[in-house]
Amino acid sequence: MISFGSVFLELVFGHVPGLPRPGEEIFTDDFAISCGGAVTSASAAALAGCPAGLCTVLGDDLGSRVVREYCRGAGVQLSPSATVHRRAAGITVVLNFDNDRAFVTHVPPRPASEQPEVARWREVLRRERPAWCY
Repeated sequence: MISFGSVFLELVFGHVPGLPRPGEEIFTDDFAISCGGAVTSASAAALAGCPAGLCTVLGDDLGSRVVREYCRGAGVQLSPSATVHRRAAGITVVLNFDNDRAFVTHVPPRPASEQPEVARWREVLRRERPAWCY
């Protein structure tokens, strides 16, 4: 199984009373750092015992380093992924409140000179021939 797509470093704030108004700061004791995006399905498959890989772009940023470490621990193969010398992982702030969530996400710009992801994904599919992809 190979999961294709972008990855995100998620900063998750839980159980806040609501969204802060402009100029207001709110506090919570519930906080976690996690990985999101394509890494979610790849790690779920690996944790269920399925051989899993991740086809994404990983850079030299903090988010990419966290994704690499997480995938190593979960048993997700990163060989289908490309490595670049720039920021690649998105960053998402997640606020949990009123039994719902709100998100603020930053996606680093991709240089126009880089090969489109869809073309690289086709190459990975031809080379790896996974039984299943997501």
